[in-house]
Amino acid sequence: MRKLAYIIIGIIFATFTLVSCKDDSIDLEELTEQTILVYMPWSGSATSDGLTYYLKQNLDSIEQAIIDQKGLQQNKLFVMFSTSANAASLYEVKYSNNKIVHNLIKDYSGTDVNTSEAITDIWNTVIANADNSLNYAAMIIGSHAVGWTYKEDWKNYPYYSKQHTNVTDNQESEENYPKTRFFGSVSDIANYGIDIESLAEGIANSNIPSTSGKKLQYILFDGCYMANVESAYALRNVTNYLVASTSEIMEAGMPYHSMWSSISSKTPNYSSMTSTYTSFYKKQTYPYGTLSAINCNNLDELAGVMKDINNGNYAVIDSLKDSIQVLDGFNTPIFYDMKSYVTSLNINSRLTSRFSVAYNKVVASTSATERIYSLLYGSPVIRKLKHYSGLTLSDYSKNEVVLLGREKTEWWKATH
Repeated sequence: MRKLAYIIIGIIFATFTLVSCKDDSIDLEELTEQTILVYMPWSGSATSDGLTYYLKQNLDSIEQAIIDQKGLQQNKLFVMFSTSANAASLYEVKYSNNKIVHNLIKDYSGTDVNTSEAITDIWNTVIANADNSLNYAAMIIGSHAVGWTYKEDWKNYPYYSKQHTNVTDNQESEENYPKTRFFGSVSDIANYGIDIESLAEGIANSNIPSTSGKKLQYILFDGCYMANVESAYALRNVTNYLVASTSEIMEAGMPYHSMWSSISSKTPNYSSMTSTYTSFYKKQTYPYGTLSAINCNNLDELAGVMKDINNGNYAVIDSLKDSIQVLDGFNTPIFYDMKSYVTSLNINSRLTSRFSVAYNKVVASTSATERIYSLLYGSPVIRKLKHYSGLTLSDYSKNEVVLLGREKTEWWKATH
């Protein structure tokens, strides 16, 4: 499961594609070159490797796609990869004589790569090494993730070793359960986690060309629970699109080989990204996955509608309380399907219409399997998706971490 609140996640797998994605911005069809940064901070602890094995496989998958298409075409690809708990390297990936070549740019020590200052430095170094030919940039962040939640608020993180009783729609009896990118989480959130605001600050303070509107074209989160409106809103000023999952991601992560063409094309194909992702997982033994492309440029309109709804003090209709779609595996849910929640409120038809229009402008593309999977505790939780719209909201949550942190988010301040 990969979640970025952890960023919190505490870890990131990033790709950069830089360009303003508004309708009146640069015409992507005229661009001839783009830069992608894959950012993979340490996903374990001082004594555990976390997702390292799978992140290496992800990089191998990307490189094989480059070999199969006989080069990077008009792209530049940079990777920031944490090789251990206290070391990381930034290098450029090149293609020469039918082979992949890594050109080392900079080594990092300690846990500095997890700070906003480090993200700014990495961005600036990438931009400086892009030969001033950067037209748009995108970021892929690969790691564990916990949505928008704050690392300082997690006092009792649900590690796998803890035994809990889960309330599930369906529970399997197998002993060897497949893990997710959230599985086990990061053992040391304080040292290896990073909050969403720190990510946004690091990008905002970098030398991203003003010709792109100082925004990334997209951020793709290869971590759990990152397709939440709170994170998207916090990132709206630094990226045009957020591509992420509402739920947990299996530990294998994104199928980069099959997704590469849509990720790296001159005009990123978001519908292809989401459909390719779920098509891949539907064929697996454990067919679970969701992926959404969120247009962050339209979030202010949605926030305005939500403010009007919240100001009306509308309550959830009693008969619908148990039918609001939960999209996580926490004992006390954190992430609820946003549209499922809003439609359960006793709001008038005018507000319902306004919400629907604004929401459809935000969720540009989404795709999901029939069920989702979670492994936060000792056994899996599998939920059938009765209501799914591609974006989560935590307003309805009673989870202690939500109650501690939600009023600190920009989204809460803008909508309450």
